[in-house]
Amino acid sequence: MNYVIWSFLVILLKVTGGASSIRHQRSSAGSVMLADGSASPYSAVTTAVPQFSESIRNVTVPLGREAVLSCVINNLAEYKVGWLRADDQTILSLHRRVVTHNPRVSVTHDESRTWNLHIRQVKESDQGCYMCQINTAIMKKQLGCIQVQVPPDIVDDRSTSDVTVNEGDNVTLTCTATGKPAPRIVWRREDGQKIVVYRPTATASAPGSNHNNLHGTKSSSSSGGVSNATTTSTTSDVVAVTATGTHHPHQYHQGIASTTTRERSKEVEAYHGETLRLYRVTRQMMAAYMCIASNDVPPAVSKRVPLNVNFPPLVTSSMNVVGALLGTDVRLTCNVESHPPSINYWMKGRQQDQHNTILPSAKYSIDGERGGSTSYKTSMSLTIHNFQSQDKSAYICVAANSLGTAEASIQIYETSSSSMSVPPSEQQRERKQEQRDETANQIRRGGVSSGFSLMKFQSFIHYWIIIFPFILYPMVFS
Repeated sequence: MNYVIWSFLVILLKVTGGASSIRHQRSSAGSVMLADGSASPYSAVTTAVPQFSESIRNVTVPLGREAVLSCVINNLAEYKVGWLRADDQTILSLHRRVVTHNPRVSVTHDESRTWNLHIRQVKESDQGCYMCQINTAIMKKQLGCIQVQVPPDIVDDRSTSDVTVNEGDNVTLTCTATGKPAPRIVWRREDGQKIVVYRPTATASAPGSNHNNLHGTKSSSSSGGVSNATTTSTTSDVVAVTATGTHHPHQYHQGIASTTTRERSKEVEAYHGETLRLYRVTRQMMAAYMCIASNDVPPAVSKRVPLNVNFPPLVTSSMNVVGALLGTDVRLTCNVESHPPSINYWMKGRQQDQHNTILPSAKYSIDGERGGSTSYKTSMSLTIHNFQSQDKSAYICVAANSLGTAEASIQIYETSSSSMSVPPSEQQRERKQEQRDETANQIRRGGVSSGFSLMKFQSFIHYWIIIFPFILYPMVFS
């Protein structure tokens, strides 16, 4: 149908153009002055034909804006101008009249020299080349193209949504986006923390290297990790040996080299690329990851991808032994790490290996506070009101989830105001030290006394050794 209409319009353009050309030539014909001053009625001046004065400039417009192609023509006279779509020869306008039924298309002109094609609210399907034609005897035409820029759009069914893995597993996050030009993908953590990535680098082992490097097999997981491979521990490297199969020392021949893939961990603020691979995931990597797609055509778009890491509970406490005064309130605190979130509760003492669960009451107050929606940390506290002697016991904070159970024990003892901050073990050590000091003092005092008696005895012996001859001499010689 378009072809029939176009043929009809072309014939119409040629007929009207030819008639106007003849009239123009006749009106242009005139007498030419000869050398003798007479006029020759049979001479005519050649009429100028239309010419394109410049090329149509290609335009690039964002989706939804207006695109304008300008066709500048000199000496149009009574010829006609038409606009067509180049790829399918669809007629859009004939001179000042819009032929297409597309309400977004219009034409304007400036003093019959500049003819503009307007396409409002540009769609992606409007991208392409358009033809400006002049209905001369030999059709003249030139092309101008429209490039439509499309803002990015994330394809949900080809991108990762919420994902849950166990601690130590590998995981791959994917984000696919469309747009013109092709969007750039950037990954960031929503909490602003850095992303731990690994950058593998391959190195070849020289012939005659350690045969043990060949004792590994390569098996790729769905996330692109390498498992069941021989590893070498270094400070910051994770080494995975890649091979085609299991090798034995006697199968290693001279001239055959093995390939070692070395993966170096690195922390980055942002990771560029559609696919984000995380290896040996830890609980610290649990966060919401933001996939941001941009191509300089506003607006940029983003998708939130929560990463959940499951692991059994871990319970810790900064206090193991607590002293309390009678009649005071005692507050005990434990810190719990777990995902999925654990069931937390307190127990008092042991009776034949049976715990006594503590419930909130006038005697006990129980509180818990989780560190944010994506945090795996919880603080749980127990307050014992009006502490009495019968409250002396071990208090145990317990956490349990689907992966396991953990607990921590805090011992409370009664103390006086003077030794409130000193636990029993410290008091015992002080008493033992005092006893050792007293024993040492007694030994020192006893040593001084014995030394003094010995000196007196030695002096007594010396005295009698000197005096005895004088006493004995008169007795012998009398």
